[in-house]
Amino acid sequence: MIYLLYGSNTSKAREKMREILALQLKKNPDASYFKFETDTWSSEKLEEFVGSKGLFQKKLIIILDGLLADKEISKEILENIKKLGESENIFLLIEETLTKEIVKKIEKVAEKV
Repeated sequence: MIYLLYGSNTSKAREKMREILALQLKKNPDASYFKFETDTWSSEKLEEFVGSKGLFQKKLIIILDGLLADKEISKEILENIKKLGESENIFLLIEETLTKEIVKKIEKVAEKV
């Protein structure tokens, strides 16, 4: 499941991110959450998080903060965007600016933009 938050009003976008995070943690009190920025990015972790949730595993909430601004990371995320959308884990993408092309790709699979 994907939530995409973007726009130049970063304080409003971050406030919305916190609201979604709080709501998801309320719905899934056993959930764990992780936040990735360009300096903490891990391709291996993305693959792990995209994988299906097992019967006894916790739901994960993964915040991808500003990663689509990096060309290499963006390419990797967009190549896996369908898998992120189909995952039982929750992905919150927060970006300041995005191209229309990227927004369209994400809109096709996102829960909410």
